[in-house]
Formats: sequence, structure tokens, C-alpha cells
Amino acid sequence: MSDAPDSHALVAAYKELIVELGRLPTRNDCLCIPGFRQRVDRFFNGSIAVLRAACGVEETVYGAKRAKSDIFNRSIEQHIESYTPAPAALLSNEAFKKVLLLGDVHHPFAHWPTIEKACEFAKIHKPDIVVQGGDLYDHLSHNRFPKSMNIYMPKEEHELSRKHAEKMWDMVKAAVPDAKLYQLCGNHDLFILRRILEQMPSMEDWAKRIIKELMTFPGVETVEDIRESLILPGNVHVLHGYRTKLGEQRDFSLVNTVVFHSHKPGIVYRALSDGRFIWEMNAGYMGDEQSKGLSWTAQKLSGWIKCFGWIDEYGPRVVG
Repeated sequence: MSDAPDSHALVAAYKELIVELGRLPTRNDCLCIPGFRQRVDRFFNGSIAVLRAACGVEETVYGAKRAKSDIFNRSIEQHIESYTPAPAALLSNEAFKKVLLLGDVHHPFAHWPTIEKACEFAKIHKPDIVVQGGDLYDHLSHNRFPKSMNIYMPKEEHELSRKHAEKMWDMVKAAVPDAKLYQLCGNHDLFILRRILEQMPSMEDWAKRIIKELMTFPGVETVEDIRESLILPGNVHVLHGYRTKLGEQRDFSLVNTVVFHSHKPGIVYRALSDGRFIWEMNAGYMGDEQSKGLSWTAQKLSGWIKCFGWIDEYGPRVVG
């Protein structure tokens, strides 16, 4: 004996229930159909979705409606004439400014051709804002990475690093004298503070004064707290970063985010339920991995990429 008539009877009963209720039935609503659960298991592999598809009704998955199939009942010409596209997805509710983002420099081990290229780019495109994203200094003498001690003495490194940092900011100011300038702090910038706190915690206040002096430049606003985000127009949050996977800081904050730290640039996007999307950009770095100070990596092919970041009305991008 064929099962078809019974499956058709179940489809008919389910459709009648939909019409009667004016909505998709709940599990309790379906109890009025004799043997409903057993018949769904037998004829539709236990899937209510398959039963609904057999009824030709719209299905709902995770709160989002699937496209209706009735579009295929009309010609493509009719569909195009009556179709109204959804509004374009928005990057933000607020307009972006033009922003130049300078990655980890690690003075005195900077890659000057990349810095010069960024300044030439700034002179042409005229950013409203320039941000250096931390790790301005390397502080090789104070870090705990495996390193050669036959490079610089601490005093020599400090003096040269400060001289190079001042030179970099002077180049930026010459390229875009009207831009708003910001200096962030990175983990390398705080190596001196950490070493002092390990050996002599009572000197914390003195050490912080030294760090503040090193990170301060005329005409440049400094964000001293490494945990604090610099918030730019377009609700773009800029911080040095501490998460290694691209997109993690964006997903933690759920805002457009710029990070540095890993020396590995990229951009990832995430769609939101309201039709907008948010992104995270890693703006890369501007150090020289071939220098002796940055040669502590396990191999010469480090995966680091020398470049800089850029944001304008069209969104974020990496320039290298």
C-alpha cells in the first residue's frame, strides 16, 4: 500500500492549519493533527522545514526570512520592473576624515624609504589626521627577546631613537602642516617602565615621567595609555593592539577598528544585522627587519610587511 495519500493528507492538514491561524504553526499548534510528529518523521525525515517546503510556504531560519520562490512565477522582465533594491550598505553613520596611519617604526631601526613614501603620499593626498600607532621606539636594550648586546649601549640607543623620532615627525609636519597629529604608545615603548617596575616598583612615577617625555613632540597629541583607543570621525577606534588574529579586536568592540602590533597588514569585514558592516584594518609596520635590532625573528622571511594605512570616504586600505 502506498504512503503517498497519507503524506498528501498531512500536507493538506498542515496548510489548512496555516490558513486558520494566519501564521506558521508552533509545535503545540500541530498537536491537533493526529499522529503529526510520527507522520513527519515517516514522510519528511523528521524535518518541519521539508514539510513547509512541500506546502509551498515561506520558511524562517534564525529569524531571517528566505527569499520567496514566487519570483520564478514571473518573467525576468516583470521582476526587474517591479524590483526595488535595498539601500547600499553603509560603512558608518558618520563621514570619514582622511587619515594616514603610520605603523610600528621601532626607532632607531626604522625603514626610512617607507617613511619617506608615506610622507610623499601625505603631501599629495592631504590627510586631515596622521596617527603613529605605537612602537615608535624599539628599546632593544630593555626588551627580553634574544638579542645581541653588541649593537648599541642603552644611552646611545636612547639618544639616536629620539633623534630619529623627531626627524620623522618633522617630515610629517612639513608634508601636511595643517593635519591633526597623534602619537599612540605601544608595548615596546613601555619596555623601560616594565623593567623598572620589575626591579624597583617605587620608581613607577619617575619612570612614567620619562616615558611621557619620550613620547611627547611639539604639535603632536599623545595618547599615553596603551589600553585607550583614539576615536576618530566615522567611529573608527585606533589602538596599538594586543590580539594577534586580524578581526578579533573589531569583534570584541563591534566598531570599525585600526590596529598595528603584529606587523602583518590586512583588512577584514563583518556584516551586521542592520545592513551595515564593520571592519578591522592592521596598518602594517615601518621598521627594517633586516636591521640587526629586528633580526631576532626565527627566520629571515618573517611575514612582516612594510606599508602604511589610509582611510577616506571610500573606507580603509593598505598602501605599500
